[in-house]
Amino acid sequence: MIVGLKKETFNKLLDELHFSIPLVKGFMLVTCDGFVVASKIKNGVEDDDAAGVAAALINVSRLASEQLQSGDVESILVRTSSGWIAATLVSRELILLTIAGKEVILGQLQYELARVKDTLSKTWNNTLEEASNHP
Repeated sequence: MIVGLKKETFNKLLDELHFSIPLVKGFMLVTCDGFVVASKIKNGVEDDDAAGVAAALINVSRLASEQLQSGDVESILVRTSSGWIAATLVSRELILLTIAGKEVILGQLQYELARVKDTLSKTWNNTLEEASNHP
């Protein structure tokens, strides 16, 4: 299965991202179908629940963007009473879900998410390519 092929690589990338933004409660990579690729969420949230929420956020936002003719969805930022939830499209099929406390510096969060997006996208695409070459 694709998810298992590079799980260590994805977890390492999420660890590095978590180190660069200390006020983040967790990160998760999820397919747009709601399947967990890698997870570093430690606040008691079930991975499958978080994956479903991330996929729903992106898919509903895509529908809204299409209906409102607003261009392609890149990310969603939700402000909650205890912080922030960000769902960032890494590729057409992959979402980076971020859960952060309210003390996080949004500029730093957005910068770091943009910085790691290309690396995650390339790793994901390489994983898909390797999987298709090894039936």
